[in-house]
Amino acid sequence: PCFAGIAVAASWDFVGNDGDVGYTPGDPVGTGDHGTRVLSIMAGNEPGVYVGGAPEAEFILARTEDISDEYAQEEDYWVFGLEWCEGEGAHLVSSSLGYIDWYQPGQLDGNTAVTTRAADIAASRGLLVVNAVGNDGPGDTTLVAPADGDSVFAAGSVNSLGELSEYSSRGPTADGRIKPDGCARGEMTVFADPDAGYSQGNGTSFAAPIVSGAFAGLSQAHPEWSMMRIVEAVRATSSRAGSPDNGFGWGVINAHAALLHRSVAGIVRRADTGEPLSG
Repeated sequence: PCFAGIAVAASWDFVGNDGDVGYTPGDPVGTGDHGTRVLSIMAGNEPGVYVGGAPEAEFILARTEDISDEYAQEEDYWVFGLEWCEGEGAHLVSSSLGYIDWYQPGQLDGNTAVTTRAADIAASRGLLVVNAVGNDGPGDTTLVAPADGDSVFAAGSVNSLGELSEYSSRGPTADGRIKPDGCARGEMTVFADPDAGYSQGNGTSFAAPIVSGAFAGLSQAHPEWSMMRIVEAVRATSSRAGSPDNGFGWGVINAHAALLHRSVAGIVRRADTGEPLSG
């Protein structure tokens, strides 16, 4: 029921090469389950029961992952999907997957992985990728591509008390940058169950759509802000903005505080009088 009112502008399965991103005969069993959970965290809306972070947004759905195996061509599918989303007019991509099997930690430098390079190019065109940082913590440099991108917002996981999840991957990147960029709840996060009702689960996959929902709301509230301006506001108002580290990044995000953030780069003025706004 939480998907009854969702606005889907387009969808494409880059693995099966058709317009159905869910399970179809011939697909591995469970295809679409993870996407259903992630999508509900952003788009779900069952009044009085459940609501996601951005239920009034318009969505483009892309399947780029083959759950039967892990192989390098999946990165190509992801890049195809990213290009397609940009062509469809997307402003924000929420990506709850990552690649590391054919990379070494020293290659997570923001300039090597196929998906990382594509995500940074997309950001230069105004399309921001929010990506799960990975579930391989607590060691150093355990993040996955494309979370290592310098223009990718990598999302880590905390529990309901704001404590860092042990499994949440850590930075730094191979070239010494802090990752993740911020955190949201990824432990016992509630989502729509692919079979029926609602369930809970763990993973940075479920923190990323919470962050994406916040970005979508901020973009709606501040249409004059670029996505990178929103990144600035979110980082500046997160719980550890004054002392970021490679576990929390800039900390647990605070969407309301980001909404009210004033850039140090300029003076915000009233639309009606042109007078500077305080704060």
